[in-house]
Amino acid sequence: MSRLRHYFKVAGCFQNCVTNWSRLKNVQHITERWTSCKFFQVSSVPFSHISPPKDYGLPNPSWSKDMVNLFNKYMEKAKDGTWKKLPSYNRTIKFVRGMDTDSKCRLFSRNTDIEGAGFEYAMFYNKVENKLFSIFQFGYLLEGFPGHVHGGAIATAIDATAGSCASCFMGRVMTAYLNLNFRNPTPLGSTVVVDNNVEKIEGRKVFLTSQVRSIDGTKIYVDATALFIQLTTEQLSEMEKELDSYI
Repeated sequence: MSRLRHYFKVAGCFQNCVTNWSRLKNVQHITERWTSCKFFQVSSVPFSHISPPKDYGLPNPSWSKDMVNLFNKYMEKAKDGTWKKLPSYNRTIKFVRGMDTDSKCRLFSRNTDIEGAGFEYAMFYNKVENKLFSIFQFGYLLEGFPGHVHGGAIATAIDATAGSCASCFMGRVMTAYLNLNFRNPTPLGSTVVVDNNVEKIEGRKVFLTSQVRSIDGTKIYVDATALFIQLTTEQLSEMEKELDSYI
């Protein structure tokens, strides 16, 4: 039970944050009770015998000038607490237990260590506006039609960021559905913005809208709607039992 309580703590499922969810009628009420994005706080487990997890959501030499400039812009905004940069590790287990492992398992969106080859991105969360702002750069391993990003890679970007946004409200969630409308092909290697907004919350359901657009806002590549479901205590308990086999 102690391990399970620790799991809940890191996932943001504190009792005082989830009590009376059914009484909360809209997103504003939830943001009044939700003081920070709990799921993305690294575990308090000391790193005395292990290396701290690497945050992949930081600039590297493969980032375009536009991506670096946007990153720096939102880091400045984060100084007054309006926006919060979320860490981005290559395994969800690192959120839960705050530890690095030797496992070969990887998050699909962080499945290569070759800088610039796959998904390069950084996420910023605004609890007042109920939104997540992300900067993405799609690498050469994500090609679909020649010179353009594969549609599945776009879906991955939306799923990863919309899920992160939902997690900031409800702790551990899983995708129920994604509905995508592809408006324009996305050039491979381009820097784009992915916006996610929480539209409403009904019980354990979090409804979001998402948009992938050019950094100047003149072209929309994809817009989408999504639904994520908060995991129950029983589901979390079952998942906790299986964690050790994936470390």
